[in-house]
Amino acid sequence: GECSQWTDEDFKSLGSVANVTSLSFGLGFNESSLPLLAGLKDLESFGSNGMQITDERLKTFTQFPKLKRLTFFHPPRSFSGKTLAQLAVLKQFEELSIGGSATLNDEGVAAISQIKTLKRLRLWHVRHTNVGVKHLQKLPVLESLMLGQNGLTPETACPNDETIKLLLEVKTLKNLMLME
Repeated sequence: GECSQWTDEDFKSLGSVANVTSLSFGLGFNESSLPLLAGLKDLESFGSNGMQITDERLKTFTQFPKLKRLTFFHPPRSFSGKTLAQLAVLKQFEELSIGGSATLNDEGVAAISQIKTLKRLRLWHVRHTNVGVKHLQKLPVLESLMLGQNGLTPETACPNDETIKLLLEVKTLKNLMLME
């Protein structure tokens, strides 16, 4: 939920609760609060809507060794995703969802393609093109993919016919959703 009134002590208290496996925040959560949650060693799923995070601080998520799922809805312009490859050190990481990002682009998708444990990926209303989609062919265990429109010009709209051709090369894909 919304946590803009929370103090550092509130986050530290939450970070000391044993056995928390899933956590989701709305507006008010930012990257400076992440280190205060370091005690959540069993955390498997983290979601946010409107979290203020930069590419430089994305590595903080590696403090959660059991993290499997990460969701960012409406991240700020300071988040392009270019450092998402840092999540590859998380051996159980298998699902990433990013929606509503005006700055996640092909460079960010290339970084995602370095997370070799990724099984499920959802991207919509981000700024990828087929250049980025081609990078998804590098994901050796990708089973489920949801791609939504990128909101760019008609000439670079994605998904399109070329997207389908590129995705046919992802031999592990079992579930494909092309939206909007």
